[in-house]
Order: sequence, then structure tokens, then C-alpha cells
Amino acid sequence: MTLAGLSTELPGPWAGGGMKTTLEGLEDAGCLINPLRDLRRCVDDREVESLDQLRALLSTLVSLDAKEEDSESRKERRLLGDRLYQAYWSVLENLLQYRLRLSVDGPYEPSMEELALFDFGVVDDSLTACPVGMLGEFYSEAHPLDGFRYGRFSDYLAEEWVLTGKAPFPSPKGGSGLTEQIDLLQGELLAKRRQRRFVLNLLSKAGAERSVRDVGESLSYMEEHLLDRIELRRRTYRVRFAEAREEASLDEIRRRWDESRGAWLSSLDRWEGSTVDDMIRLVRSLREIDADEDRAADLLVHLREEERRRLYRRDRLQEKHPFADSTARRLFLGDALRRKREFLSMAAKRAKVERSALFRGPRGLARWSEISSALAFLLGHDGGVVETFRVRIHGLPRIVTFPGMGNAVYDWEDHSLLVPLYPPKGVDVSLAWGMALFRWDADDDRELKDSYGLLKLNKGKSISALQESFCEDYQTWMTREVRGYRVLPGEAFRWFSQRFRFSGREES
Repeated sequence: MTLAGLSTELPGPWAGGGMKTTLEGLEDAGCLINPLRDLRRCVDDREVESLDQLRALLSTLVSLDAKEEDSESRKERRLLGDRLYQAYWSVLENLLQYRLRLSVDGPYEPSMEELALFDFGVVDDSLTACPVGMLGEFYSEAHPLDGFRYGRFSDYLAEEWVLTGKAPFPSPKGGSGLTEQIDLLQGELLAKRRQRRFVLNLLSKAGAERSVRDVGESLSYMEEHLLDRIELRRRTYRVRFAEAREEASLDEIRRRWDESRGAWLSSLDRWEGSTVDDMIRLVRSLREIDADEDRAADLLVHLREEERRRLYRRDRLQEKHPFADSTARRLFLGDALRRKREFLSMAAKRAKVERSALFRGPRGLARWSEISSALAFLLGHDGGVVETFRVRIHGLPRIVTFPGMGNAVYDWEDHSLLVPLYPPKGVDVSLAWGMALFRWDADDDRELKDSYGLLKLNKGKSISALQESFCEDYQTWMTREVRGYRVLPGEAFRWFSQRFRFSGREES
């Protein structure tokens, strides 16, 4: 499935429904998407009522925008905005329930109009138009492959849907699923090893034939047990709960692998000390291959753990809540939807912006590349994230984008960072807020909470006020201080500089 270039296909048909989800009849990529109008044609009366209510509120908003702005109209607009927000989420909940009535056992396969509504807040073309081509561009953006799992709201719902059954987990729209990513990395490992053999062959011809042959056994053992060694390094589930016999086997693998690695590195050092320029260049290529192979293998082990955790979560959930009928599934998915709604209201409140899920056009919309770059920067300056007990057990938080404005928030119930598509002060600030909330919530031993609370500037603050101050200071540290701008008070600066990596100028 691909939306790139608006080929011919969008995610599959409504199971049992009358709506077509291909682009048949939309010959021009400039055709505008109008979910409120088009969904009305194929849903039941209860869904039609909520769609009409949202459409009426939108008409009121359009007429209000045409009036001259004054204090009274601003107040009216604010109240109308809240009603619009409530009506939008009511439409989403009704559409999800309708989908469940149509397809109790089938997969979650939203239509194009649903995708636009759920993922981007596109309601109709009276406010901000969204051409079909623009939607295709959004879904064709490649998902980063960096250790986090990325998805949009519809991807989250599709996975929650699968948790209540036995169907395979779906791939995110426009991206690859865990299985595809694992296959990709396995192929990359094989390619790196073929590349290494080719370079070693050239090295033999350059005069190191005997030493290359001598190190062959060590290299073969390293390649065979690289993933085992990384599991030991990461202390995966297999390592933590190994029985006595397997634990002894893993200890032997660790010992032999480290010895083989030492022999390999000694050979590289010896070859690099040669006076032959070609040999030196080849050794540098081998070191680069080693680094690339290690990164790919580390990510592969991480993704395998993610897949294990996901299957484990489904098994545990179904043990606790046997989804024998559609009522149980409706309750579970309805609760998941309402929980996200509450967290996204919090996201807008913390950012001091209005609660609105409406599409605002492509300008300012957070892209995967920006989100991935911001997360990489945060991990580069806060190594404690990956050292938390929660990450060791549950992995890195899942990244899910949602329509609307606000800063990212952390949902502790399903270990995810919820990222509104329109961050008021940029993606880096938004993700810094979300990561701060994660760090605060994942501070199980209270090392951060207790020491931060002892600062004089935090004296007398309530728990919620202390959390708010920490998030604000963490965001300032990550977006300003580490870039060399001195903003925090001296006491807070010293506290952060002792706990987080610092690359700006020192305190004067």
C-alpha cells in the first residue's frame, strides 16, 4: 500500500460498508477532501446526528470569522471552540463504534475520509482545505528507523483494535511495521558481512593474506554471536530470565566473543600500522563496517524486543479481559479513545493554547523527520532516558501524532509520547516537554524529584507545581542552555549541569 504519488489505492474497504476507499472518481489530486459531507452518506442515524452537529458548529465559526473582531466576538469564539472540540471527539467516537458494529472480527481499515478526520483533523473544505494530493504527501513521508516506533492516531487505533483479537499487527500508514523493519535490518547485516569479506579479500591481495586467514575463526565467531552479545549488553528479557543452563551458555558466549573481538581489533591495529596506503584505507573501511554492523544489530535486537513486548501485552490483556463479544471491544476501544482525548486536552492546557483539533494546513505541521531529529537531540543530551527502569523493561516510548495544537505529553498507561501536529513553539520545544513529563513519571527512585524539590527556588511548591517547574526548566535546558544561551537561574543551572550533558558555555 502506498499513497505516494496518489497511485490508485488507499487503505482497504470498509468491511460491510458502502463507502469506496480508492481514488476512483478523483482524477485530480487537487480535489478537496470533505469528510463531514462524504461520511454522512454511508453511516447510521446516530453518526449522522453527530456529523451534522459538528458541521453546524463549523458554519457558525465561519460566520463568526467574517465579523469584525471585538472582546465579545473573542469570547464567543472561545466558547464555540470548546464546543467544536467536544463535537469533534464525539464524531470520532461514534465513527469508531460504527466501525465495530460493521466488522467485529475483521481488521481496522479506515477510509480516506476517516484518515483525514482522525489523523489530521480535516473536517470539510469551509475552513482550511486539504487536497487529496496533500494527504498523499503526508502519508508518503518515510518513517524514521531509530529505535522509536512512529504512528498516527489511526495507527494507534488499528493496533489497539488488534490487541482485542488474534489478527496480525498492521503496519502504520505510509510506513513499515516491526516485522518489515526486522527483515530490513537482517538484510543489512548480511550486506555488511558480504562487504567485509570483500574488503578482507582486497586486504589479502595487498599483502596481509596470512594474518587475514589467522583472524578468520575469530571473525566468524563474532558474526555468529553478535546478536547474543548485544542481548547480553542490553540485558533483554531472554538474558534476565535465563535458566541456569542457558545463563552458563550466555556467559561462555560473552567470554569467547570478547576474546574474538580483542583478536580482531589487534589485527586491525596491526594492519593500520602498515606503511602501505591502500592497506590503511582498507582498514578504515573495515572499522566503518564494524560500526555500521553494530548499529544495525543493536537496533535489530531492540525491535525484536519491541515485538515480544507487543505480543506479551496482547496476551496479558486478553487474559485479563476476554473479548468474547463486540460489547467488550467497544468498551475497551472507547476507553482508549477517551483517554487520548483527556491527555490531548492536557497538552493544549500546558502549552496555554486553545483546544482545537482542526486542520490548519501544511505550515507548522510537525513532520516525522523533525520529530526524529528532536528526539535524537534529546537522547544525545539526556543519556538517563535509556537507563531508566521503564525503558529497560518496556522500551522507548511509542511516538503517536494527533491533530491539534499543544506540546507533547506522556501517557503512562500505554507508555507513549502523544505529539500534537501543531506545536505552538516548534517541534523541539514540544518534544522536550513530552520527554520532561516522561522523565518525571519514570523517576521511580525519586532521585530527580527529591533533589529538584530541595532547591531553594522550589521551596513550598506543591507536587503538581514542582512537576510544572521541572518540565519548564527541562525544556529550557534542552532547547536553550545546551545551545549556549544562559537562561536558568544559577541554582537550577548547577542542578541540571550535574545531571545532564552540557555543551554550552560554563557558568560564570
